[in-house]
Amino acid sequence: MASIPLAVINVNELLLFGLPIIFNPRLFLPFVLAPIVNVCVGLFAIEMGLVTSPSVSVPFLSPVLFNAWISTEGDINAVILQLVNVAIGALIYLPTVRKLDQEWCGKKIYFPSLDSTYIRRLEEAEALNTDPVIQANIRNKNQNTLESALEGLSHRDFCMEYQPNFAGKRSE
Repeated sequence: MASIPLAVINVNELLLFGLPIIFNPRLFLPFVLAPIVNVCVGLFAIEMGLVTSPSVSVPFLSPVLFNAWISTEGDINAVILQLVNVAIGALIYLPTVRKLDQEWCGKKIYFPSLDSTYIRRLEEAEALNTDPVIQANIRNKNQNTLESALEGLSHRDFCMEYQPNFAGKRSE
């Protein structure tokens, strides 16, 4: 998505190296096939007279669609041809990109040396351990528990019985 604004003015390096397309052997076939098919479709359209042959040189950074219109001196069919070529290129890349997406979707990148879960949990525990509000809540809860236990005991009757224990020696 970040490459789309730049691709409009024909700067595709972000897309080519960011996806990456250039250094990805799985995308080699569509990378070679899409331009060949687009050139053949364009040449066919020009040879059949569907599109005016480009006669005006336009700057490299001309926006897409606008450069086709200018280079053919206002032929709207050239703009349509450029849209068709973009669609053909997308269709050529589609199966390969979908397959790569399915392969990469389930994978997680994990760097054990960068895992900070334990340190984060330790810091959270220390923060919670020294938090005065939490400590006050714990004391209040303990006090309420003790008071309710004492209250329950105060409504009961206790009877204490004394049973003597003789630990003396027996006489024989």
